[in-house]
Amino acid sequence: MPEKIALLFNPGARQGRAAKRLARLERAFRRYDVPYDLFVSQDEGHLLRLAAELPERYSKLAAAGGDTTFLLIVNEWLRREISVPLAVIGLGSCNDVARELGNKDLEEAVSRIRDGTVRSWDAGRVETDGCVLGHFLGQVQAGVGVLLNHYVEARKARRSFLGRRQTLAGAVGLIRSYSSPDLPLRLTVRAAGEELRGNCLLALIGNIGFTAAGFRAIPQARPDDGALDLLVIRPCSLPRFIRLFALARSGRHIGKPAVETLRSPVFEIVSQTPIEVQADGQTLSAPDGRRAFDRLTVRVLPGALRMIV
Repeated sequence: MPEKIALLFNPGARQGRAAKRLARLERAFRRYDVPYDLFVSQDEGHLLRLAAELPERYSKLAAAGGDTTFLLIVNEWLRREISVPLAVIGLGSCNDVARELGNKDLEEAVSRIRDGTVRSWDAGRVETDGCVLGHFLGQVQAGVGVLLNHYVEARKARRSFLGRRQTLAGAVGLIRSYSSPDLPLRLTVRAAGEELRGNCLLALIGNIGFTAAGFRAIPQARPDDGALDLLVIRPCSLPRFIRLFALARSGRHIGKPAVETLRSPVFEIVSQTPIEVQADGQTLSAPDGRRAFDRLTVRVLPGALRMIV
C-alpha cells in the first residue's frame, strides 16, 4: 500500500469559503486511492506549527488552500531548511501557483499527487540591508499592483457591493491606482550587468508566469530556470495602461510600448523614496516594523523546493 501523505487543509482560504470544499477534496483522495491523514489548521499560527511538525512524520505533504497558504508554508520551510516534496491544491481566490503546476482543478491536483513526479523548483528571496524580509513562490511587486491589492482587500473587508464582485473591484481599483499620488515610482534597477533607471507605474519580479488570478504578466518566467524575470511598465496614458492590462490576460503585452523586461538571478533596486513591496500579495515588513524600503535585493534560490507536478 502507498505511503500516507499529510494533507494540510486551510479552511480560511478564499475568505473562509474553502471550508465548504473539504468533503469534495476527501472524496477525490479516496477516488484516486491516495492514502492520507488530514490536518485542518485553526489559524495562521496553527498552520505554521503544522507545516513545521508534519515533515518530521511524513515524507510528503499536500497543502490545500490559497496562494497565501503556500507562501506561509514555503517561508516556514525555507527558514527551517525543510525539504520534503510538496503538492499544491488550489482552493483560493487566485490559485496562480496551482496554475503554474498545471493543476486546473481539484481533481487534477489530486491525480498528480498519485501519478506525478517530484521536480526541483526555484523560490525567490527579498532582502534589505542584509535582512531577509521574506520569500515567494510567485512574484514580488511594487507600484500599481500593491495599490490595487489594497483597494480590493478593503472592499472585501467591508463586504461592499464591489467586495462581492472581485473582477469589477479590480477594474475600479486599477483606475484609482493609476491616479495615486504615490506614482510613478522612481527606481534604479541593476541586474545582469544592465541598469534600468527612471519612472515606472509597476515593477514586478516573477518566478512564475501567472499572477492576479491567471494573468500572464511574465509569460517567459519559469520556476526551474535559476533566474527571475522583471516586468516594468513605464508611465503612459490611462487608455494605454488599461489596454496593457487587458493584453496581460494572455501575455500579449510583452514587447508593447511602455513595457520593459529583464532576466537575472539577482536584482538590486534603489528607490528615491521608500516603497511598499508585496510578495505573493502579502506586504513585507522588517523586524523593526518598517513596511517601506529604499533599497532591496531580490534573488533566486535555485532548486530550493521540491514540488509534486
